[in-house]
Amino acid sequence: ISGTITVINTPVSGWSLVTNAADASLGRAIELDVAYRQRQVAELAQRGSGTVPAVRAALLEIEGVIEAKVFENTSNVLDAEGLPPHSMMALVWDGTTLAVANNVIAKALLANKGGGIAFVGTLSGTATDVDGGVQTMSFSRATQRNVYIDITVQQDPDGPAIVADDVKAKIVAKQSILKIGTDVIALALRAAALASSGVLDVSVFELGFSAAPSGTSNLVISTKDIAILNTGDITVTVIS
Repeated sequence: ISGTITVINTPVSGWSLVTNAADASLGRAIELDVAYRQRQVAELAQRGSGTVPAVRAALLEIEGVIEAKVFENTSNVLDAEGLPPHSMMALVWDGTTLAVANNVIAKALLANKGGGIAFVGTLSGTATDVDGGVQTMSFSRATQRNVYIDITVQQDPDGPAIVADDVKAKIVAKQSILKIGTDVIALALRAAALASSGVLDVSVFELGFSAAPSGTSNLVISTKDIAILNTGDITVTVIS
């Protein structure tokens, strides 16, 4: 949670105070068997080269890449995703801190590029080919959509006092179910808040993509976006 790091473990000359302005990036959750099997299938695809599964597998092998998608247009016209003819777009999610350097991603793309197929995207990096030439490889990162939540929770008279930060943390922990292109299910986040100690009921739960939200419906996420939950974007009101 933001603002909770206050101790300097290794003293550094000139430093007197430290804190974290943003929540920590949770990274990958511990894998269940089903998720591991799916990843194993993806890794086996890496034995190929130039195919959509092979490119995706190569990207997932990069330390720091949490999720990756690869879009392909094999037609002779611009497709519905905005890809030009005979092109591919690698879409990477490496956390809110952008953990992976552009050139590292470019290197993986160049190593798995099929002949005559161009990679497109809003970002780019450079990589050296087998002849020593420097190639520019384009790709995109998932667009972050911050989710704002206003919630009112009712205190259980027989339970411990509600801690607002605990309610926020329970909601933010649901980041693990939000993938690229995954809609935000309001009931899932509301249920997470209800599981917090001392909460008897969640009487108000409003969410949206801007501060002071008023909606109660699920939030639709496009194929190239990812929803982001942050404790700083959640307002908790406690009533008795």
